[in-house]
Amino acid sequence: MREALLGSSFHVEGGARQAEGSGTPWAGVGRGGDDPVSTLTRAESQVAVWLAEGKSVRNIARASGLTTNTLYWHLQQIYQKKSISRQVDLVRLVLSVAEFG
Repeated sequence: MREALLGSSFHVEGGARQAEGSGTPWAGVGRGGDDPVSTLTRAESQVAVWLAEGKSVRNIARASGLTTNTLYWHLQQIYQKKSISRQVDLVRLVLSVAEFG
């Protein structure tokens, strides 16, 4: 899981959003296990990882083909599921999974 979270730089290839080094969109993140992000969808997990890597919502939107509204919707879902209210708490969550996952 650690490599899936930290090694998930994004790129857009043929219009599909993909985790780098994978052949499928959102590979290696979300769903399954007992880690703190297991209740997140793959898309939510990927957004969380990109933000933890220091990417801005605007940059993620440009590179992924998602709108900023869609990204903010994913953030809202993450915050609600994880009972957090700040981006810094989200980053801490992702880093805790990377460190202990």
